[in-house]
Amino acid sequence: MSRPDILLVAPELPASSWLNASVAGITPPLGIAYIAAYLRRAGFAPVILDNCVRLMSPEAFARYAAGLDPVAVGFTSSTTNISTARALASAFKKLKPSTPVLLGGHHASALAADCAAMPEFDFAVFGEGEQTCAELLSAIKSGGPVGAVNGIAYKDGAGVRLTSPRAPIADIDSIPFPAYDLLPMESYHPSLSRRLSSGNMGAIITSRGCPCRCAFCANAVFGSALRQRSVENVLEEVRLLVRDYDIRELIIWDDTFTVDTARAVAIAEGMHAIRPDLLWSCYTRVDHASDKLYEAFYRCGCRELLFGAESADDAILEGIHKDIRAAQTANAVELCRKHGLSSFCSLIIGLPGETPQTAQKTVDFFIGKDPDYAAFCVLVPLPGSALFRRAVADGLIDPATASWNDYVKLFSSRLPPLSMCALSREELVETQKSAFRRFFFRPSYIWGRFVKCLSWRTPGKVFRYLRGLATILRHQAHNFAGDMRRR
Repeated sequence: MSRPDILLVAPELPASSWLNASVAGITPPLGIAYIAAYLRRAGFAPVILDNCVRLMSPEAFARYAAGLDPVAVGFTSSTTNISTARALASAFKKLKPSTPVLLGGHHASALAADCAAMPEFDFAVFGEGEQTCAELLSAIKSGGPVGAVNGIAYKDGAGVRLTSPRAPIADIDSIPFPAYDLLPMESYHPSLSRRLSSGNMGAIITSRGCPCRCAFCANAVFGSALRQRSVENVLEEVRLLVRDYDIRELIIWDDTFTVDTARAVAIAEGMHAIRPDLLWSCYTRVDHASDKLYEAFYRCGCRELLFGAESADDAILEGIHKDIRAAQTANAVELCRKHGLSSFCSLIIGLPGETPQTAQKTVDFFIGKDPDYAAFCVLVPLPGSALFRRAVADGLIDPATASWNDYVKLFSSRLPPLSMCALSREELVETQKSAFRRFFFRPSYIWGRFVKCLSWRTPGKVFRYLRGLATILRHQAHNFAGDMRRR
């Protein structure tokens, strides 16, 4: 293979996520796959390493990357795995100190200057990365001025310099489909709760940006302006995934797929026409629920809807600008049950205003409403969110000294980094444990899940359900005050 222009790397989860890793899926890293496709169209030669699949040690990665001898190396990173990105980059820099190393993704977009100041990285790319990476790589190869590239932070003689933000790409149909051929597509699988079939899985994004204003959301990459791909452009990508990778199930990763319900139904009907047995899931909002929408979704292969329900206390929901009410959550769960859809509610324990009483109210509410799944997360204010900015202003977080391995919201092996409510960090974890125990270990729930698994006639579903229960038990038994277990 000739020398690549750039090696793009997706780092693995940190050791603090060892519990979460046992139930979480491994899905295609679409962000760097989009960048690879854009770079390739611009004439560059990219390579992708998904270390969530390969799980190379930093030393093994450094030898592999040095052997490729790329012009540059680029990492994508969330806050959760910034530490593993740094470890991989540091090992590589010891072997190839002169090779430029880039960092992009959510964490770099939220804290660009801080990331550019890290010794492992030469550049931080903030915002959408396609055009920025193409211009930056061109400047690196030609020796041109990097300061003319918008959307980056980098070290210069006076410290760290930030260039002007880059305007979002208006026509996202113009972006080429992700470079799936550079990914180990056979290695990907959804989380235990989202597994819908025994066949190959794929994932797509049909829009960028989210118009909602939730205070905990860290939408630092795509921003708040919603930009939607055309229906035909989305369906062309689905055809590619079905034809080239024989996908049998699909995850739609949009923050909210149903902002435009007519468009969502048109995409659903188009996917069903392409492959009538294709099963899929998506994120939606409880205030979008309707008989008409859910009937159409089920008819077109949707089998699970994921809701950000967050809390059953309307005052807390109002305080985080969620713009929903608990009664709407109850209605959405009931409509899912009516139309044969699995309902997955994501909840956050420890939002501002949370008390032992409101936390108990939330747990009781969801036990009563009985969705198929409930994920009781602990609040972890992520960089880029309004709650993170509030925590920094209140002196609760110092980004320069934060231990980012603590920023795991579900099944972490560590205490949360802070509390923004009346419960202590220890009480937040105990409340989370109690919520999982009370919800998932009800005899009626266990029996109902087994009956449902058997009705699907897929033995693998039963096994995955048992694995999920085992993970909850391990979380229950974990001693958060003791030594942190390593993977």
